[in-house]
Amino acid sequence: MSSLRKALASRASRYRADQLKAEGWSLEGAQGLLLVSKLRSKGTPLVDYVKGRIYYGIKTGLNEAFVIDRAIRDRLVREDRKSAELIKPWIRGRDIKRWTHEFHDLYVIIVRHEFHAELKKYPAILRHIAKFQNKLKARGQCRTTRGGGEEGQHHWLELDNNPSESYIAAFDERKIVFNETSKRLHAYIDTEGNAINKTGFIILTPEDSFVLAVLNSAPLDWLYRSTFPSWGDPWNTGRVQFRGNLMNKVPIPLASNAEKARLSKLAERAAAAAAKGDGAAVRDTEGDIDRMVYGLFDLNPAEISQIETALARTHSGAPEDDDDTGEE
Repeated sequence: MSSLRKALASRASRYRADQLKAEGWSLEGAQGLLLVSKLRSKGTPLVDYVKGRIYYGIKTGLNEAFVIDRAIRDRLVREDRKSAELIKPWIRGRDIKRWTHEFHDLYVIIVRHEFHAELKKYPAILRHIAKFQNKLKARGQCRTTRGGGEEGQHHWLELDNNPSESYIAAFDERKIVFNETSKRLHAYIDTEGNAINKTGFIILTPEDSFVLAVLNSAPLDWLYRSTFPSWGDPWNTGRVQFRGNLMNKVPIPLASNAEKARLSKLAERAAAAAAKGDGAAVRDTEGDIDRMVYGLFDLNPAEISQIETALARTHSGAPEDDDDTGEE
């Protein structure tokens, strides 16, 4: 409560009821509202830009049964080589970093919707999952339907949320991955066919490097903090919630082919520097990205100063070691 009082004392503004729009509004006063409106007017909503190909991460319903370490993965493959067909490397929300990711030798067993009968062809995996039969049957989705029926939504041997074959196949593709909760958006391009858990999202687009550069840019960082819900003060040490329904509406500005190519190269440079742990090079490259994206949104010097002044107090805060850990 003390932090809330401080935030209100330093940044509270008065608004008319008609200024509080359902699609988002800013706590940064009248100038903030104008800037939010301008950013949105200068771009196409992300979900439209990528033709709807934004997907939430995989929900197992019981990680104990489906998420395994390397030792178990290797044992299952030794017992039956076909086991490898159903096992994918597993990335958690906390593993998703800015421009890159970490891998902690975790894997997920993929049993999609209506595939349970096929598990007899994968005896090692079937034996492993069957050890958790009681807990798996106790999952809510296995006991009742969305309409309240008692037959359950899916078989107890399958993952939650009825993942289709096409949905699972999307994780095999090159894709943007972003996390659900952190101080800044953590997003990178995955080229390894990793499966992403329920605290992440994926975006499929042939312009992934360009889109990633825009998503990780300062204008959108400012927009996220100004309009998205957060745990705590997003301008201090609070964590922003990058919910799928809100990310859908993020504006992607119009750009020429040359501008897209330049931003794509910069995104690749930032990713290479991040993978090496070269923070200085990442920051320099992000500065180049920001300057380009300011131009794409047609921002004037006063608007750029408004963004950079607000973000300066944010980026000088605590280190970004707080990715969402509320994973099942």
